[in-house]
Amino acid sequence: MNRTAPTHDSTAATDRHTPRSARSPLAALPLAIALALSAPAATVISVGALIAPVPALAQRSAVTPQIDRLEIGSDGGLAPGAELDLQLFGTPRGHATVRIQAAKPVNIVLHETYTGSGEYTARYTIKRADQLATGQRLRATLRHGKLSTSANYTIPASAVAATPPPASALAPRIDRFSIAPVSRLSPGTELIATLEGMAGAQASFDIGGVASDIPMRELRPGVYEGRYTLRRQDRMTRASNVVANLRAGTQVTRAQLSQPLIADTAPPTVVNLSPRENERVAPGVVYVSGHLEDASGTGVDPKSVRLTLNGRDVTRETQITAQSFSYRNTLPVGAYTALLTANDAAGNSVRREWRFDVGAAAHALAIELSSPTGDTIDGRTPVTIRGRTAPGATVHARVTGLLQVVGPVGLEQEVLNQQVVADRAGNFTLQFQPTGLPGSRYDLVLVASQDGRSEETRLRLNQP
Repeated sequence: MNRTAPTHDSTAATDRHTPRSARSPLAALPLAIALALSAPAATVISVGALIAPVPALAQRSAVTPQIDRLEIGSDGGLAPGAELDLQLFGTPRGHATVRIQAAKPVNIVLHETYTGSGEYTARYTIKRADQLATGQRLRATLRHGKLSTSANYTIPASAVAATPPPASALAPRIDRFSIAPVSRLSPGTELIATLEGMAGAQASFDIGGVASDIPMRELRPGVYEGRYTLRRQDRMTRASNVVANLRAGTQVTRAQLSQPLIADTAPPTVVNLSPRENERVAPGVVYVSGHLEDASGTGVDPKSVRLTLNGRDVTRETQITAQSFSYRNTLPVGAYTALLTANDAAGNSVRREWRFDVGAAAHALAIELSSPTGDTIDGRTPVTIRGRTAPGATVHARVTGLLQVVGPVGLEQEVLNQQVVADRAGNFTLQFQPTGLPGSRYDLVLVASQDGRSEETRLRLNQP
């Protein structure tokens, strides 16, 4: 089935993200419904039924997301039991929905085929209670952050079932796409890609910003292999977007590489321990905490983290994330041995043992934190830091955030740099407002100083 997408409405949002020109439409199906923002001069050519566009309802802002077009296919017209295939093209990394004004309104969530593609798809089986018919309204909405764009459409009288399409017109299937892990991404490194899926098709893969349509040869039915050797001018990183393409006739299916490119053979590390090795801390509430890092690997598996104190397993009482652990309790005076074990997603393990003492001889400047009570914050409300140290001591607080901004983009920023003086009882209070999206983290460093002496404590806060 041949389809041409209508042109954009000239009044649509100015911040436009044009989809890849190589995108192909949905599989040729009995009912083909081509959707787009209204444009009086737009022309849609299709074998089957058309969706008639009505004026778009879009927020006109330079940062408002853009809907380029919407296509719908069906394997049996609008009859109950038929399957609708929805495909929306617009601004990448958004959230797309289509609402069908049926007898009982139907809300369909579309998912981006791979991060950054700007192509959103979904499948919906028509129910008898839907009673779909011509003239009914559909509303497509694309959200990006706090902004959204919507467009309305109607189903015209031409929406009737046609004869089933030939099997060759169906979209090809990809079962698995992988690249053999390598030790590093440098000139001369050979990448070996493997794709498993529909036999007798044409396969290739793309490396974002490096190369496109790298051919893959069918070694045996349904198994394809392609190779690419990195050149000196290639700038490929572990975060580079790698996508497989499988073509059958005019139809294309894509799959994004989800596995790590770099072979993970290094174990995680445990840093920023508190209390520190051989440190003596004051009796009372004690934080036993640390940070988990696996910068060159697949990340720590939180379920694998175990913490013991003097042989007693305190894991269930410990707040654990992929980046940190924090145990808070009142510990009696005495010597303690802490043992932390963890694995990363590749199975590499780490074992970290250290000792500390709880006793009255602790440094008078030692900082005891009473708030926050854990290492997780909601990110919406201000974070209050309360603690106690020597009366009249100067407490310098510095908070550095690794802030999630958009998608995988992170920004390191200082969100607090302040000094306060502890009161006569040694109490002090500070506050800061988180500024990042979910996934951000904040490193807190507190230094109490007096008469040329100082004592430091650290804490990492995570915003899930």
